[in-house]
Amino acid sequence: MKIKSVTGREILDSRGLPTVECEITLDDDRSVVSSVPTGLSTGDFEAFQLRDNDKKRYFGLGVLKAVKNINKKIAPLVVGKKPSFSDADKEMIHLDGTDQKSNLGANAILAVSIAVAKAESLVQNIELYELISNKLGIKEPKLPIPMFNILNGGLHASNGLCFQEFMVMPSKQVSFKKSLEMGVKIYQHLKLLLFDAKHVVSVGDEGGFAPFFTGKNGLPDLEAFDYLIKAIKFAGFSEKDVKIGVDVASSQFFDDEEGVYSFHAHEVDPEELIEFYEKIISKYPISYIEDGISPMDFGAWKLLTKKLSKKVQIIGDDIFSTNEALIKEGIKNKIATGSIIKPNQVGTVSEALKSVDICRKNNFGIVVSHRSGETIDTFISDFAVGANSSHFKGGGCARGERIAKFNRLLRIEELLS
Repeated sequence: MKIKSVTGREILDSRGLPTVECEITLDDDRSVVSSVPTGLSTGDFEAFQLRDNDKKRYFGLGVLKAVKNINKKIAPLVVGKKPSFSDADKEMIHLDGTDQKSNLGANAILAVSIAVAKAESLVQNIELYELISNKLGIKEPKLPIPMFNILNGGLHASNGLCFQEFMVMPSKQVSFKKSLEMGVKIYQHLKLLLFDAKHVVSVGDEGGFAPFFTGKNGLPDLEAFDYLIKAIKFAGFSEKDVKIGVDVASSQFFDDEEGVYSFHAHEVDPEELIEFYEKIISKYPISYIEDGISPMDFGAWKLLTKKLSKKVQIIGDDIFSTNEALIKEGIKNKIATGSIIKPNQVGTVSEALKSVDICRKNNFGIVVSHRSGETIDTFISDFAVGANSSHFKGGGCARGERIAKFNRLLRIEELLS
C-alpha cells in the first residue's frame, strides 16, 4: 500500500491561532489526518515554527508558507512510496538542511511526520502506540501516570501567578481510568472551593482554573498550593494518595543580564530561588519540579539537581527541548533527573524517539507533554504509551483538545487489558 496524496492546510489551534494540518490518502482511499500543536512558552533551542509574518492575516501568525512547503516541496518526497515515517523524516531533514528546520518549518515537517506514522500503522494494521513501541523495541507498552494541570499561571493565564502550571497526580500507578476519575474529582472540588470564595472559575490556556490570588506575604503561588491541598482533601484523598507537581517556567521571569529572577515583588538569585523550593517541598506534598531554573543558567541547574533530586523529580523542558544532544549533555553533567518530551520541539517523530531512547538507556525520566496551543489530534497519547513514559501531561480536566488526549488513553487501556 502506497501514499497517493499529501495535502497540507491551515487550521486553528485551541487558542484560535493558525497551525498546520496534514492529510494523507493511501491507494485504497483510506486517509489519516494529523495536526501540530503550538507553544506559547517556548525554549530557545526548539525547532523553528515557520510563520508568514503577514500582518494582514492572523497578526502575522499565518502558516500558509508552511502549508505550501508541504504541498509543493514535501509531498513529492513521499507520494508513491510505502508509508515509513523513519524514511520520510530522513528525507525531510535532508531537504530542509538546517539544524532547526528553518527552511521548511518544523510545523510543516512534523505534520507530515505524524501523518506518515499514522498511515504506517494503518497499513500494518496495528495501533499507533504499537508502531511506536516496536520502533523502540519495547515489548509491553504501558499507560503513564497522568498529571492534571488544574491551576494555570504564568503566560498561560496572566493572573499574577509566577508558576505556570500547578498539577496534581496519583502518587502511585493505578489504572488510568481510576487516575482520571481522581483528577476530575479534585478538579471539580477545586472549582467549588474557588466559587465559594468568590473567585473567577474561568480556565486558562491548558484547561486549569485561572483565579487571581492576592497571596500570602505577597506570594500568590503559596495561596495556590493551599487551594490544591484543600481540593485534594475535599475530594476525599490524602497527601499520600495525591502529589503535587509544578512547572515553574522560570525563564519567563529570569533576567538574563542581571542573573536574577523577578519573583513577584522580589528579585532573587538562583540560590534564593532554590531555597524557596526547599521550603515549599517541606510544607506541601510536592514530588515534581519542572524548569525550576532558566535554561541559560547551567550552574544553578546543577545546584538544583544536587540539592533536591533525592526529594523530588527535577525535570527539564526548555533546557533540553526534546533534543538528543542536549539530553545527553544534561545526563553527562548531572542536570535534572528527567526530560519533557514534546515532538514539536524537535520537529520529527524519529528525532523525538531518539530522545526517548537516550532517556531509557540512562534511566532518565520521560514525561510526554502537550503544548498550550493544542488541537484535537491525540498522537501524543499513543506516543506516551508506546514510549513507556512514566508520566503524561495533558492539561486540565476541561477543554476538548485536552479531554481528547485523556479519552484516547482510556481507549488504549481497554485495548491493552
